[in-house]
Amino acid sequence: MNMKKNTPYSDKKIMESSKRDPRYFGRMYQRYGKAVFVFFYRRVGSKEVAMDLTQEVFIKAFRNRHNFSYQGYPYSSYLFRIARNLLVNHYKKKKTLSLEGLEHEPSFRPSDIYNFDNELIWKATETLLPVEKVVLEERYKKGKRTKEIAEMINKSDNAVKLILSRARKKLRNERILKEMARS
Repeated sequence: MNMKKNTPYSDKKIMESSKRDPRYFGRMYQRYGKAVFVFFYRRVGSKEVAMDLTQEVFIKAFRNRHNFSYQGYPYSSYLFRIARNLLVNHYKKKKTLSLEGLEHEPSFRPSDIYNFDNELIWKATETLLPVEKVVLEERYKKGKRTKEIAEMINKSDNAVKLILSRARKKLRNERILKEMARS
């Protein structure tokens, strides 16, 4: 089979062939496996998890190859749609935390979680951009939903979520808060 590399036409031909002979599907893995792995690795930061998720993408695609119909787009767009959905599901899964060994840790008390000095936390927000500080205060001091904040500052709901995410990340890197976490 003489195919041009990474063209929608060759993707179409490979998929048509893989419906008759499953061995052809391996070419899709050869072609897109590394890109799918990199997609996951950049988002999860773990080689093992990225490899597992990459494998799941190709298993799902392989099992559904008979249902795939070519729409004029590269097959990679289909694979990355599967990858994105798996990534969302990966983060939605309930994470379990092992508490094994905590009973032997004399300095740990569950009430310690709530003993942070709120004034120091809010003092750390002074280093943020004004919009970040406003959004944090509206969300966490006043308990407003992101949709309400978005209307208030004339931005989209997603923009407010992004501002919150960036502000929290900046606060995590704040010296004051790092010192609080150590003590």
